[in-house]
Amino acid sequence: MAYDLDDIVNQFHPDDFGKEASYQRAAGGDPVDVWVIFNQPAGRIANMQLTKRIALMPVAHLQDAKGGDSITIEGTTYRIGIVTHVDADQLIWQLELQP
Repeated sequence: MAYDLDDIVNQFHPDDFGKEASYQRAAGGDPVDVWVIFNQPAGRIANMQLTKRIALMPVAHLQDAKGGDSITIEGTTYRIGIVTHVDADQLIWQLELQP
């Protein structure tokens, strides 16, 4: 059975492949266009609802992500807090975002 490429692509939600974003260094300079996977996992401790905004970004898009920089995703600008790698090969940045 043959499948049309559009049929295959339409099986996925567009956000599965990421969102366009604009990364701005706190030190200044031109913004850098990047792709991120944006997530807002939620949790609960006692009676408090916790929400953490996370963006995953390939290191290939930006080699020197740092806390204190900012990123704009879907028109909302976030300050970047903690920056870590989520993989052993250090190919993906995890950016913890603050509104």
